[in-house]
Amino acid sequence: MLRIRFVAAAIAAVAATLMACQGSPGPTGPEGPPGQQGATGAAGAQGPAGPTGATGAAGADGQLRIYGDGSGGSLTISASTNWSVTPPAQQNFQFSDLTINSGFTLTVASGTVIRVNGPFVNNGTITVSTYEAGGTIDIGTAAVEATTRPGGQGIARSLPGFGERNSGAGTAEQFGAGGLGVGNQVAGGHIVNPGPKGGSGGAGCLTGTTGTTPSNGGDGGGTLVILAAGTLTNAGIINANGVTVTASGAGGGGGGVVILASKTSVTNTGTINALGGAGALSGISNGPGGGGGGGIIQLIGPTVSAGATFVTAGAAGVAGAAGSITGTGSRQGGAGGGGSGGDGGRGGSITTANSPSTASAGSPGISLTRTIDPTALF
Repeated sequence: MLRIRFVAAAIAAVAATLMACQGSPGPTGPEGPPGQQGATGAAGAQGPAGPTGATGAAGADGQLRIYGDGSGGSLTISASTNWSVTPPAQQNFQFSDLTINSGFTLTVASGTVIRVNGPFVNNGTITVSTYEAGGTIDIGTAAVEATTRPGGQGIARSLPGFGERNSGAGTAEQFGAGGLGVGNQVAGGHIVNPGPKGGSGGAGCLTGTTGTTPSNGGDGGGTLVILAAGTLTNAGIINANGVTVTASGAGGGGGGVVILASKTSVTNTGTINALGGAGALSGISNGPGGGGGGGIIQLIGPTVSAGATFVTAGAAGVAGAAGSITGTGSRQGGAGGGGSGGDGGRGGSITTANSPSTASAGSPGISLTRTIDPTALF
């Protein structure tokens, strides 16, 4: 036992000596490089939902752009009115409701868009002004001095052609081709925002005893778009027709475009016309003109009662006796009719014996009924 105590005392004495001899701590060494990142721990449980935020400010109603804001007020037309000369104040065509009374005519410029955020009713007559001019041709005293001005093309795919021209007898003069229309109902259905350009103008011709008098083609029918958030009713007449020409040899104008669209319903118990204009008869120095193609009518709404819609083509000009042209007299084939929804008709040729051949009528246009909400189309 005494021996163990002696050993323990000796160890303690050595330890005390070592501690007394240890120096002060040295400076901290530089930090070692970071170790590799450990694996991501499992996601914790989702916390409770926060309180609902305040309601944001209401955005502008996109339908105001389509059906208008009604700032033109409530309007009843009880006297014949010409908006193509005297439009509503500030040219504001946005009404809360609009009625045209029976027995009165509202004339509008081509390209007019009427927006009504309530009901629209037509019991009278709406006449759409023409837009695309017919073509013309003029000459001096020689064939090389001929000057042409094509008509406006409108929605057609091509312009109508002038007939061949020559001085004196002995050669045949070929007809002018009709303008090509939009092609088919699918293409016609895409035309909902036509702008002012409707039917194409017909081509012109030269007429008179010397074959040097200009004969202008018929103007093309104009366009009208009516958009109503409420019910849209036509119990009257709407006309957007191409012009029938009377000066010999010229082509008729293509029919116009009428679009009636309602978010509620479209009801037509009246008549809607987009007719092609007829071509002119032959003269003593020219063949007859071709008829204009029929126009486009679209009625669009969740429910539609189409009623009477007419997109009839213009008739061909009549081929009569042409007379005898000799010496330096000019002769010319008949001009083509303007296209629209349908094609324009070709003119009539002149034979070597100065006899005119028949022209052709235009082709019918396109009339569509679409039972859908039209809002997104505009």
